[in-house]
Amino acid sequence: MKSIVYIFIVLISFSFNLFAQEIGKVEELTEKEKSEVVDSISKLLGSTYIFPNIADKMATLINSNLKKGKYQSIIDPQVFADKLTQDLQSVSNDKHLKVVCARQFKNNVTPEDSLKFLNDQIERLRRDNFGFKEVKILDGNIGYLDLRMFSETKFAGETAVAAMNFLSSADALIIDLRDNGGGSPSMIQLITSYFYSPEPVHLNNFYWRPSNENNQTWTLPYVPGKRMPDIDLYILTSSSTFSAAEEFSYNLKTMKRATLIGETTGGGAHPGGMRIATERFMVWIPSGRAINPITKTNWEGTGVEPHIKTTKEEALNTATIMALEKLKQQCKEENRRNYYDWYISSLNISKNSILIDSLKLQEYVGKFGPHRVTLEGSKLYCTQAGQKYALFPMGQDLFGVTGLPNFRIQFVKQNNTVSILKALFDSGNVVEFIKDSGIDTQINGTKNHAGYTVTDIDGNLYHTIVIGKQTWMTEDLKTARYRNGDPIGTTNSIELKPGNENAPKYQWADSDNEGNIANYGRLYTWYAITDNRNVCPTGWHVPTDSEWTTLVNFLGGDSVAGGKLKEVGTIRWKSPNNGATNESGFTALPTGNHYKEHIPIGDLVHYWTATDSMACKDCAWRWLLCSHNSIAQRGDSPKVCGWAVRCIKD
Repeated sequence: MKSIVYIFIVLISFSFNLFAQEIGKVEELTEKEKSEVVDSISKLLGSTYIFPNIADKMATLINSNLKKGKYQSIIDPQVFADKLTQDLQSVSNDKHLKVVCARQFKNNVTPEDSLKFLNDQIERLRRDNFGFKEVKILDGNIGYLDLRMFSETKFAGETAVAAMNFLSSADALIIDLRDNGGGSPSMIQLITSYFYSPEPVHLNNFYWRPSNENNQTWTLPYVPGKRMPDIDLYILTSSSTFSAAEEFSYNLKTMKRATLIGETTGGGAHPGGMRIATERFMVWIPSGRAINPITKTNWEGTGVEPHIKTTKEEALNTATIMALEKLKQQCKEENRRNYYDWYISSLNISKNSILIDSLKLQEYVGKFGPHRVTLEGSKLYCTQAGQKYALFPMGQDLFGVTGLPNFRIQFVKQNNTVSILKALFDSGNVVEFIKDSGIDTQINGTKNHAGYTVTDIDGNLYHTIVIGKQTWMTEDLKTARYRNGDPIGTTNSIELKPGNENAPKYQWADSDNEGNIANYGRLYTWYAITDNRNVCPTGWHVPTDSEWTTLVNFLGGDSVAGGKLKEVGTIRWKSPNNGATNESGFTALPTGNHYKEHIPIGDLVHYWTATDSMACKDCAWRWLLCSHNSIAQRGDSPKVCGWAVRCIKD
C-alpha cells in the first residue's frame, strides 16, 4: 500500500529547506523565474491534482495573472509563493494545496546532506515525543491522550504502544485532537485497532489519480498489549484539527465508535505529496482522495462536524463530564455512583466560580482536631501534619482542597456557630472533627467522628477517632511509664540487644532521638505492651489482632486499608506514599522500628497487637503499613521487636 501523508509539514516538506544557505542575501525573483515557476506548477497540477478539471482552472488562473502582470511587482520569493497559494486555493478551496520556497538556494546537495537532514528530522520528531504530548489518568479513572500529530509508525510505533497500554485500564478515554494537524494513516490504523477486536474492520478507501489506483485501510489483526473494544471513547476537535486527524475522527464517527466534542474541523481530505517545481520552489499537490466505505464521500471542504458543539476551550471539560455521567448511569452500586457524582460536581464548579465574603470566611477559622484552618487575605488554608493546603469554595460551607482532588472540607454550624469540620472523601467516607470543644459525641452510621482527647500517665494528650464502632487514638503511644506509674525500661540499643533476654520489657524513642516522640511516639517490645500494669490510659487497651482485623475490614480490606490509615503527603512519609488518603482519620505515621538496630523513620510502621502468634515461637501478630503501597499487611514478628502501639477504647 502506498504511504499516504496528509499534513503539510512532514519530513519531505521540510526537505526543501536542505537547499537553504545559512548566510547570504535573498536572491530577488526575475520575470523569467516567475514564468518558469508558473509553467512548472501548471504542468504538475495537470498531471497530478486529484480533479483534472479543477487543475485546468487553477493553471488558467495563474497563467492569466502572470500575463496580466499581477505578479510583476513581486520580487520576494516567499511573497510569490504565498500569492500563488492564495490564487490556487481561491479556485480549489483545497487547504492542502500549498506553494513553498527556500529563501536561499544551496547548490550541490550530496547524499550525505540528505541523510543528515533525515536524521535531524527524526530527532526533531523524537524531541516532540512523536506527537504524544500528554498521556494521563484524569479524576474518575478517565484516560486522556493529547495527540499533536499522527507520526509514521516506523518511527513512533513504540511510543504509541506504550501510550495505549498505559491507558488500557481506564474506564473511558478522551483523545484530544484539538491541536493535531494531521500525519500518517499508519498511526491512524494502529491506534484505531486498539478500539476493536482482532477481526479486521474496514476503515477507509483511497483513490489515486496519477496511477488510477484504489487501496484500502483496515484495522490490524494484532496489536501489542490489551485491546479496548468496549471502552467509551470521546474525541476532542477544533477548527485546527486537520487532515489525518480528521480522518481518525470521521472514521470513528461514521462507525459510531466515538463521540466527537468541540468545533467543526478544518476540512482537508485529499492526501498527496510535495513536488519539486523549480530550484527554489516546490508545491504540495493533493493527488488522492479519501472515500469512506460507509458514507461514500469525505470531509473535504466541509470538515467533520462534532456530535456536541462547544468551544475549543470547553471541549475537555464537557467531554469529561459526559464520560463520568455515562459511567454513573451504567453503574448500579450506590458508592460508585457517588464517586462519579463527586468528580462531576468538581467539574461543574470549575465552570462557575464561587465568591465568598471575607467576613463569612472568618467564621471557618479555628482548630478542628488535627486540622488548623486559617484565613490569609481572602483565602482559606488548612494545615495538617505540617502540610498547608489552599481551600477553594464549592458552596457556602463546602470547600475543595488544592492538590487533593479526592478530599473536601465541609463546615457545619450549630446554634449559628461553625463547630464541626467534616472531612469528606470520594469513597463516601466522612470524618468529623469538633472545633476544640472537648465534647465526646458519638455519631451513628458510616461516619468517623473526632473531637475529644485522652491523657496518659505522663500527661501526653491524644486525639481520638470513631471508625465504625471502634474508638481509636489518632497518635501513637508516647508514655514511658505503666498506668500505675512504674517506669518502662529503656536502654541504649548499641549496649543491649533485647533478643539476648527472655522477656525484655523496653521502650525507645524513634531513632533514639527524644525529639521524635512528640510526632512519632515510642517503640515498645511486645512484652512491655502486654504487661498487666498496662501501657494505655485508663479505659483503653492495646488492640487484639481481632480488633485490628475489624478495623481493616471496615476500611475495605487489607489491599486498600493501609492507604486509608496513612497520613497524606510526603513530609513525614517518604515518597511515594502510595494510596495515602487518611480518610479514616487514623493518621498513621512512619515510625520505623527497633530490632537489634533502628530502622529510620519515613518508610514504614509496624503496629503491635496484644495477640500471640501460634505460627512461630515467641512471636506475636502485628500490622505493617508501607510508603510504597496501600496495603495493611498482617504478619507475625519476634516479641523482642520495638514496634509502635495505637490504643483502642475499652
